[in-house]
Amino acid sequence: MVPRTVEAAVAAVAVCRRHQAPLTSRGGGTSLAGECSNTAVLLDWSKYCHRLIEVDEQTRTCLVEPGIVLDELNAELQPTGLLYGPCPATRDHCTLGGMLGNNSCGATAQRTGKVVDNIVELEVLLYDGTRMWVGETTDDEYDRIQRDGGRKSYIYRQLQALRDEYLADIRTRRASASVADLRRIRPCGVGWGDNRNSTCLRFLLEPRGGALGAAQAGQADAVGDRAVGGVRQDARVTRRNARGGRSAAEHLIAALRC
Repeated sequence: MVPRTVEAAVAAVAVCRRHQAPLTSRGGGTSLAGECSNTAVLLDWSKYCHRLIEVDEQTRTCLVEPGIVLDELNAELQPTGLLYGPCPATRDHCTLGGMLGNNSCGATAQRTGKVVDNIVELEVLLYDGTRMWVGETTDDEYDRIQRDGGRKSYIYRQLQALRDEYLADIRTRRASASVADLRRIRPCGVGWGDNRNSTCLRFLLEPRGGALGAAQAGQADAVGDRAVGGVRQDARVTRRNARGGRSAAEHLIAALRC
């Protein structure tokens, strides 16, 4: 499946749901672990859904669709002086959607951080059709989400409970881990419980492969070479399908910091 727009991809997810078909959201196909292959309906964003939608130089953020290639994004950002920092070796082929799904880092990670450190927010679509924005969530915003109820409220509440139950173990075991262990698990979910205000967003990106996929990615914010990211709404799709595909949710739009 090669959607021409994010909304076309949303419609494709609805068809998969109606037929209980697994779904895999594909980026640039550059991963070495076969993440873009599966017995599933494949959504390939790279042919049409690759726009840089907007750039805000003042806030140093940009909004992008998931099929945009990293080198092409940075080439378009160059006149503004912004740069999206995480830089895998496959930067001339990898897409932002795939980078979100893998929580990519690359050789610049010590300076710029991983993708999870460079995302402001994401718009996601769950396999069940739920569409929502996820990003930094203050206590007041969390309370509002709970008052509103619905699927989003349930997801936030369950993730908060999961974080609270295991946070002490995460911190204790990480503190006693060797340097070799920390290097080995760096791209994984050992840090997703640190920041209470971004538990949901970090959970979607921190585990290698993430819980979600990407449809549109968003804003780039840069201080010197440091890139940080955020998301804006246009569409959302899932990466790790609860029915056996790659995703359970897809990122439709992402806001990035550069």
